Amino acid sequence: MNVVTDWITGQLLTSWAAVGIGWAAFALIVWVSVVRRVASRARKAVAGVLAVVLVLAAPGIMRTLTQPTAGTHPTIQGAGTVASVADGDTFTYLGTDGTETTVRLLGIDAPEIAHDDNPSGCGGDAAKAALLDILPHATPVTIVTDPVSDLVDQYGRTLAYVATATVPDVALALIRGGWAEAWVPAGEPHNSRWIQYTQAAAAARAARVGAWATCSALGRQ
Repeated sequence: MNVVTDWITGQLLTSWAAVGIGWAAFALIVWVSVVRRVASRARKAVAGVLAVVLVLAAPGIMRTLTQPTAGTHPTIQGAGTVASVADGDTFTYLGTDGTETTVRLLGIDAPEIAHDDNPSGCGGDAAKAALLDILPHATPVTIVTDPVSDLVDQYGRTLAYVATATVPDVALALIRGGWAEAWVPAGEPHNSRWIQYTQAAAAARAARVGAWATCSALGRQ
């Protein structure tokens, strides 16, 4: 009798355990389903809020993207003539108002000429001669600044692109001729013509034109 009772009791306990496990599994399934449904609704709600915010902010974002970056300035353009040439990348500009301004060709560096008991750098005299050939005295020129570059350098020289009636970009002509290297000061942003200048410099160096025929470097690297 005890064996039968124990067996029945065991069967009942096993059955109740199975039922309990079944209900627990069912509850878990329901809970997971509810959580997923809530999470899905939450994700949809967050996405909806973000979409509304994006729509409201879009005009401001577009204005920010189309405006000049911090540190930019309006382009300044002027017309005048050449007063004198100092070296392979610097000359004196005479404005129509009679004011003289020292202009440093933007985006390049030519070898140094002799000064302060220092000898000329390799190609320095030839670079000056090349610039003199493009910008002889009284040549009419147009100067244009770059909106992402400084207006003047540490010596107070105006930094600008220069063009004549026959040479649309004097700095680029010097690079292509092998008289100057593409260059910007360390830490300064690349000017708007930087890619064009570096490609031209690489081509001139590879072809060993101008001073590249005898010099391993031009200007500051």
